[in-house]
Amino acid sequence: MTSYVAFFRALNVGGHGVVSMPALRRMHEALGLQAVSTYIQTGNVLFTSDEGDALSLARQIEERFLQEFGFASRVALRSAADLEETMRANPFLREAEQAPERLVVLFLVATPLPEANTALQGLATAGPEQLQLSARGQELYVWYAGGIGRSKLTTLALERALGCPVTGRSWKTLLQIEQLLQQRQESERA
Repeated sequence: MTSYVAFFRALNVGGHGVVSMPALRRMHEALGLQAVSTYIQTGNVLFTSDEGDALSLARQIEERFLQEFGFASRVALRSAADLEETMRANPFLREAEQAPERLVVLFLVATPLPEANTALQGLATAGPEQLQLSARGQELYVWYAGGIGRSKLTTLALERALGCPVTGRSWKTLLQIEQLLQQRQESERA
């Protein structure tokens, strides 16, 4: 069994894409996924599955979501091991310790364009934000030095630079999800 986290894009944000977490849990359970739970209202679903092909599983979840709720939402699916690597590889650890709400990890839903790094460098020089694409090329760490609310660097601009959809989570949220995954692993061992 593999533990996964499904990060849904743009759920329950600004009154758009409204889905209740109990309904989202039931949808995942109907797919045969196990130990399904959610964390906060923005579409973070933790579960286990025998399916080893994360890409295929993400597509199954997206298709079922469309059928169930009548609109599409992309899913960035990460195994617990992938998320652990994402947390370990954070290039802004020192900054995140001081202000975790200013660090956002954007999970890429597809492969970025070959020229994404060049486009990201152009965005990074335009403001106080710092950007770092992960070595795997599937996560983008964004340090909002002046705070997210004042930044002119939008998710839309980052998606254009990357050439693919993303969904972001604050470092604070990821720390909580990491803790939930660790608790699951500990209870499985007991």
